[in-house]
Amino acid sequence: MKAAIYTLGCKVNQYESAALAGVLKKAGVEIVDFSDTADVYVINTCSVTAESDRKSRSAINRAVKKNPAALICVCGCYAQLQSERVMAMPGVDIVTGTKDRMAFAKLIIENAGRKSKLLSVRDPFSVREFEKMSASDALERTRMSIKIEDGCDNFCSYCVIPYARGPIVSKPFSDIQSELSGIIKRGYKEIVLTGIHISSYGKDIKYEKTLSDVLSLCEDAEGDFRVRLGSLNLSCFDEAFLSALPSFKRLCPHFHISLQSGCDRTLAAMNRRYTAAEFEETLIKIRRALPSSSVTTDVIVGFPGETEEDFSESLEFVKRQRFLKVHVFPFSSRPGTRAEKMPGHLTRAEKSRRVAVMSEAAKGVAERFLDEQTGKVREVLIEEKTDDCTYRGYTENYCMTHVFSETPIEGERVAVRIEKREGEVLFGGAARPFVR
Repeated sequence: MKAAIYTLGCKVNQYESAALAGVLKKAGVEIVDFSDTADVYVINTCSVTAESDRKSRSAINRAVKKNPAALICVCGCYAQLQSERVMAMPGVDIVTGTKDRMAFAKLIIENAGRKSKLLSVRDPFSVREFEKMSASDALERTRMSIKIEDGCDNFCSYCVIPYARGPIVSKPFSDIQSELSGIIKRGYKEIVLTGIHISSYGKDIKYEKTLSDVLSLCEDAEGDFRVRLGSLNLSCFDEAFLSALPSFKRLCPHFHISLQSGCDRTLAAMNRRYTAAEFEETLIKIRRALPSSSVTTDVIVGFPGETEEDFSESLEFVKRQRFLKVHVFPFSSRPGTRAEKMPGHLTRAEKSRRVAVMSEAAKGVAERFLDEQTGKVREVLIEEKTDDCTYRGYTENYCMTHVFSETPIEGERVAVRIEKREGEVLFGGAARPFVR
């Protein structure tokens, strides 16, 4: 039997798809590319924006068209939130949500070879334990993720993810330790700690263990690898965490911290629980602790009630930061959120205009940060060869860099002096062995 898996959205979805693929492989199922003809198609959906919903439906329709006789199985956030709509789509057979992924694998195996109609979506708020799973295969050759947490209780006014994922649940510390050990033995050079809200790791167990403890676990492990953190909340960077940062020698100095707006009025409407000044002060403290740090972020423009003055305030805030990358999104109204019912929704044309303006400013911010890397020696984890003597990979602070080497260096960590920037890519001189 052949199965194809298509994953939309975040690294958590990617991790869960990899864990699902591992279970199916153990059962003798061959995993093939989604473009191939398969007996089973699994679509792991996303619902963070209306566009994510559309892409999820499109992927389902492509699978049905590819092989109408195949078992079509749908899971993920969109399936969780719109389960009846997904179940009603022509050709769809099995629908589950964001929980019970291992049980989902069992349903796939049990129903393979026959068309079935089965809706099995569990209330995420009834789940108070972390589902035991591990990803045996990565989507990338050099990088592997460990999902350490699920759920979110921030309830930002525009976001559906807390309703899709439920409350915070933390992976048992011993399970993280076991999974970490297995990944190191398989030779991965970068380990990404991921989750929906990893800043809150341990909250459900009264912080008996925290994200700092997970980083200390990685620090003490044997092996040639570095550690990168997934998306973080500003609340993570309290004085204790900031003071501990320099002690984590394996930690990549790159942090993704969602800003969403540089305007206090908009931040309050979003229920973000910090001010622009607090965000800026935290960035200063991070770079004080780790001078080579880069920060990437997300910004939403066109939030309901965002005036031209509010937008300008957010724009000017972004312009004066040292972000490596700003992901700019137009506001997307999500059913069931407070923002959906707020007055002052902007037109699509106006939101598109603001996206273009903010994106142009973000490009200039990123180029300035990349220019600052010139002349510095950075550690690059080589991911692939691009031509005869050129390789590319990411620096420890997440800058895409092209590297010259006459000897094969794929999968290696090398030290490189940055010579120039072209667009959003850095170019380094000859690679030499990296020494920790």
